[in-house]
Amino acid sequence: MSPREFHEKLKVSLLPKLPPKTMFHAEAVDSTSSPQVQVADWICGALARYYEGKSLGDTLYNILKGNIVGERELFTNYWEKKWEK
Repeated sequence: MSPREFHEKLKVSLLPKLPPKTMFHAEAVDSTSSPQVQVADWICGALARYYEGKSLGDTLYNILKGNIVGERELFTNYWEKKWEK
């Protein structure tokens, strides 16, 4: 899948779930090239461990939860469909 195709698929999937007039821009970058992206990568990994029920997930979530301003599920039922067996 090309970067353009990936961007379009994200746009089609996410925009209907966001407030009207939301501007959307996505760019794929190597997380090792940017400290800010590396931190975001770590946070996403920690949250994934929590939602996947993996070891340290609860501990990592408890560390992060005081900094979560709001939650909005953009991928409805993703975790249940992916991890239920």
